[in-house]
Amino acid sequence: MPTSKLRLKSSSVADTISAETTAIEEKVGASRQTNELLGAVEDDVMSEEFSSEHERIARLAYSYWQERGCAEGSPEEDWFRAEQVLQLSKLAKQVGSETSSQIEQTLSQSA
Repeated sequence: MPTSKLRLKSSSVADTISAETTAIEEKVGASRQTNELLGAVEDDVMSEEFSSEHERIARLAYSYWQERGCAEGSPEEDWFRAEQVLQLSKLAKQVGSETSSQIEQTLSQSA
């Protein structure tokens, strides 16, 4: 095979590989941008959830302080109590919803 044809074929292969590499790099770049955007949205959601949970704890702790007549005491104890109450409330809701769905499944299976 003549050298010019060999160069032509290798040049064509190199162009094809270069075009495919560019396409892959563009897809990877788009994927990275999507992942970064999703990460930012996740961070915002987590921040909002933390903020609203923090606010709920603060309000409940404040109500405990008021129940004590705004007396001297331990704000840390009020805060800890509020955290525990809210965590137990979440757990009760989860257990309740799981129990409800299990009951519904049992009823639908027996029907």
